[in-house]
Amino acid sequence: MAEIKSTPPISPSKNTLIYLLAVLILVLIGFALALSNLPEQKYVNQHKDNNGNQEAVSSIYMQLEHGYIADANTFSGSIESPTPCHTLKTDAEISESNPEQITLKFSTIASEEPCAQVKAEKDFTIVVPSSPSAQLVAVMLNGEKVNFNLEQD
Repeated sequence: MAEIKSTPPISPSKNTLIYLLAVLILVLIGFALALSNLPEQKYVNQHKDNNGNQEAVSSIYMQLEHGYIADANTFSGSIESPTPCHTLKTDAEISESNPEQITLKFSTIASEEPCAQVKAEKDFTIVVPSSPSAQLVAVMLNGEKVNFNLEQD
């Protein structure tokens, strides 16, 4: 009877395995660096403003409460601040139209002091002397238009 010889399985050398592992690690590092250098996406949707121009809208969403007291529209709520040490600045812009159009503007200003890097809720109330028919048309946070929901008191 003829003797059958079996060939030993092919095993890569240690050097080949080390080389493949090094290439894989370099590819993963390159991929991670490429992802870390991508610009942060600030806007999730775009729509057209009243003049038909494309306008970016932030992914931030604000819940506002609204009331009308003593010849003024009052808006209140809270906003998330990057740290407890950030100061919240509020402003309202009224366009002279009929009815008036109100734009609420918020900005968070960083403190010079060291601060815990945790988010914090900041409460606000903005009183806007205007007619009861005035309309809230926009809310801006740090120069970016944000989505909002308005609840009547």
